[in-house]
Order: sequence, then structure tokens, then C-alpha cells
Amino acid sequence: MKAEIELGGKGTGAVKLDGIDLAPFLSGFSLTANANTHGPARLYLDVAVPRNIHFVGEVEIELAPDLVRALVHMGWTPPGGGAS
Repeated sequence: MKAEIELGGKGTGAVKLDGIDLAPFLSGFSLTANANTHGPARLYLDVAVPRNIHFVGEVEIELAPDLVRALVHMGWTPPGGGAS
């Protein structure tokens, strides 16, 4: 998978996997590589999860289309085989 990372000032930038920008869904990332081997670098993504939320009740979960495409591309199968 091709990764492209752009960092700008004041929390701006992009984290693209095969052209899909995941930055809006992330709280951070780390990139590691071993200089003594020829394997691929490892990109660890921290998914942004809102804090201090309290809700009781039924919900339907819908993911942003770009996030679904990226997750499916990485091997995730949506529940029921659908894309939501």
C-alpha cells in the first residue's frame, strides 16, 4: 500500500493511503522503519474518537465513504458485506 504523508503548521497535513486522505479521521500517527532491513515501513494510525460522550439508546452507525473505502482496501469486510 502506498502511503503519502504531508505535515504542515498548526495541525494541518494529510495522511493518504493509496490516494485516500484519512487525516480527518485520525488523532495522530507514527511511522517506523528499520534501517538495517529491506522490509516496508510500518504506519500506525490513531483513530480519532470523541471523548466525554454519554448517550443511551439505539443508534445506526454510518462511516464516511472515504473511510469505508480505505478500510475495505486494507482488508476490512463491512458487516453484512455492505459499505456502511
